Amino acid sequence: APLLRDAKTDAAELARGIEMDAMAYGMGCCCLQVTFQARDIDESRHLYDHLAVLAPVMLALTAATPVLHGRLADTDVRWATVAASVDDRTPFERGEPPDESA
Repeated sequence: APLLRDAKTDAAELARGIEMDAMAYGMGCCCLQVTFQARDIDESRHLYDHLAVLAPVMLALTAATPVLHGRLADTDVRWATVAASVDDRTPFERGEPPDESA
């Protein structure tokens, strides 16, 4: 996760960001998953149309986690933290440049 820039944060710390080395850091965030079952495609579309409007509001409510691993994070929501905690792709698959030190 990106580290919040302030007057006392040096460039090396900003580049490193907040390193969370266990899946529990993301999955430890409180989450809610709801599953709906609709009668038909029309009811499914109706539910989708209403939930699509509410989704950004629900995402904004997750802004209540500004501190990760004891460091102040520069993120608006914790979705990136939750998603990254279960992302098992290689750096190449994520589109990151190759590690020159390897």
